[in-house]
Amino acid sequence: MEKSPSYPVDIQVFQTTLKNTNKINIIMGKNGSGKSTLLQQAVDSKGNNIQYKYISPERGGILVADANIANNIHGSPNNIITTRKQNQLINFKRQTFVLFETLERNTLRKFEKNPELPSFQSSIDKINTLLTHVKIERNNDTSGFHIIHKQSKNIIKGDKISSGESELITLAIEVLVFSNNINTNIKNILLLDEPDTHLHPDLQVQFMKFLWEEVKDSPCMQIIISTHSTAILSAFSDNKAATVAFTPETLGKDIREGTKENILSFQNIQEINHDIIPIFGAHPLSRVFNESPILIVEGEDDSRIWQQVTRSSQGKINFHPCVAENVSNINKISKQTSQIIQSIYDDPIAYALRDGDGKEEDIEDEGAVIQLRMKCYEAENMILSDEVLEKMGVSWEEMKNRMDKWIETEEKKEQKKEKPHKNLAKFQDFQAGGYDRKMFKIKKIRNDIMYLAESGKSWEVIIGQTLAENRFQAQDSINVEGSIFNFLGEKAVKHLFINQMK
Repeated sequence: MEKSPSYPVDIQVFQTTLKNTNKINIIMGKNGSGKSTLLQQAVDSKGNNIQYKYISPERGGILVADANIANNIHGSPNNIITTRKQNQLINFKRQTFVLFETLERNTLRKFEKNPELPSFQSSIDKINTLLTHVKIERNNDTSGFHIIHKQSKNIIKGDKISSGESELITLAIEVLVFSNNINTNIKNILLLDEPDTHLHPDLQVQFMKFLWEEVKDSPCMQIIISTHSTAILSAFSDNKAATVAFTPETLGKDIREGTKENILSFQNIQEINHDIIPIFGAHPLSRVFNESPILIVEGEDDSRIWQQVTRSSQGKINFHPCVAENVSNINKISKQTSQIIQSIYDDPIAYALRDGDGKEEDIEDEGAVIQLRMKCYEAENMILSDEVLEKMGVSWEEMKNRMDKWIETEEKKEQKKEKPHKNLAKFQDFQAGGYDRKMFKIKKIRNDIMYLAESGKSWEVIIGQTLAENRFQAQDSINVEGSIFNFLGEKAVKHLFINQMK
């Protein structure tokens, strides 16, 4: 018996090396990038001491018995291997029904020889854990199974259940058939091509958990999944034995022409989990991606501003803010985000917005992620822009007067040996610098400023509302000193406002 491999391991598929694979391996890439071609090519690999099983992406048909399909499968051992090396197979689920009967027969035989092994009912129970409204039961009159509605207890025909339920039953049977036929003397690799087809993201995650339960304790079994789904990526976000690789657009051409050695490098999903996967787990993937592009921001405050912009503009300006937690993470997350969206979407775009931090120069973009730097020190400085002050009922000149008077009052306290406000020194520094409202770091005194402005709203909300309400003036206000759009800067205004409103 082959010992459990020490992961990571490399797998050679003709001229392509799958580098650093583990128990579960996800290949992400756009249509036409070569994912299916690579998996189908693996089935034809010779001399690798590997048993492959390929599951087609378009699994057509219904879950019913079909004598002709059964005869074809039983009459030719290679029937399934040959017919499934295509993206669309109209009789896939009829084949699955036949395989269920084979699974039933083989499991019962093993159980007869060793009653300590799991019974066939345990396989049925595993399948039923995936299903909400229906369940399957063995057909006691013949082989095969019935589909039963859980509430009414009625038998349902295979063409009357939902596409999601049909997919879950089909995929679960295929996985159980494969794991039941493991050859312990060689590697056994299950190739799942787009298992997310027709499955809601929640069901995708549920099925991935089912997959993991089958593969985790099997020393000779690996799974390779090709997908567009970030829900599948998220399902393994805390799994040390799960990896992901992103296909370059040229992979399919290179594989078909066979003129180039390719390396597809896998990286541990857990390592990028806390940085990037939560973004895609939260992103509303049911919507067109570029209608609600990801906006990577430094902190929760920034996120609340841009959530407010979306609400106040009634979706005319629309982003999905995602928090990087700190500026040092933005570059890393931008790179990973770019990898993922370029492997999933056509013409993808996302944004990363960071504070100015006293720097004026623009930042080079990271692939599909447009890098933006505000032209003020940090988001809080926009409190002191003309438009925000006007919304609070005060001008910049009046605001400076209020701060002067407040400082004077607190200084008199100090002269009388009374305890002044804890932020007096910070206000004095602000005053001494000529009230540089764009580049002075006001984070520690932002709430005091809001108090002096006599505003009852939080500063994040009022900035978000102001940006949304004045969006039509964005282009004309970029170069106007004191304007909120001047605080943002030309590049940020162009991408976050002007381009969004086209």
